[in-house]
Amino acid sequence: MMLPMNNVEFADYMLKLAKNAPPFKPSATYDPDGDCIECIVKPDSFYAERVDDFLTIYRSHENNEIVGTLLESISKCRKSGL
Repeated sequence: MMLPMNNVEFADYMLKLAKNAPPFKPSATYDPDGDCIECIVKPDSFYAERVDDFLTIYRSHENNEIVGTLLESISKCRKSGL
């Protein structure tokens, strides 16, 4: 049984888990269930900014730089020639 942790213990635990994580690599992933492609090019913490029905951009909390995108309705875009 695992006992509850305070915030410091939890932070230490999470840092320990992340210690052996592989280095960040930019990625683009297609999600067939959502019919979308998500692209992340920088490992920053980010917020989403909706541009239109198809495009959302991810901006860094640190400097507002674009660090990723979400393209939705990929099948619809392909059929319409976008």
